[in-house]
Amino acid sequence: ARLRELNADRHARGLVPFFARIGLNSGQMIVGNVGSSRRFDYTVIGDAVNLASRLESINKTYGTDLIVSEAVLSQTGGAFEARELDLIAVKGKDEPVRIFELLCERGAVPEELRKAVVFFAEGLAAYRAARWDDAERFFKEALRVRPDDAPSKAFLARIVEGPDASVGGAWDGVYRAKDK
Repeated sequence: ARLRELNADRHARGLVPFFARIGLNSGQMIVGNVGSSRRFDYTVIGDAVNLASRLESINKTYGTDLIVSEAVLSQTGGAFEARELDLIAVKGKDEPVRIFELLCERGAVPEELRKAVVFFAEGLAAYRAARWDDAERFFKEALRVRPDDAPSKAFLARIVEGPDASVGGAWDGVYRAKDK
């Protein structure tokens, strides 16, 4: 929200906007100085960190700015509105992770976005059940009420491409990211 305010001010002054993508995950990791006595860096390592990095990058796939894992969302105590985006297996991992677009503080969802999120959820359920016509109809409804809804556009493009061939014909509704 603050970045939108900053960019509105920058736009008013004729300046180029700032863009940022964020991926948040929670879990066990190692934090501290890592290396040898000749060379070390303060860093953070572990699967949880790698997933956060992948979530930051996967924002490009959905046209979003802020993706959180289910682990993070469960720790917020319901303080935020979120939209379930997908069930993904990031590059290098087989275990799928449920991901969410963090939208705003609880109770602050604009009506247009709330309606689009409801249609999107219906589309996502139909998509996972391989009911392609229903999924397409719901994603188009989300775009009717919110024409710039990037996740709905992303799923419509996926429907046109057809099911993910990497699952060997057994559709499981999991998106398998090919890039880091």
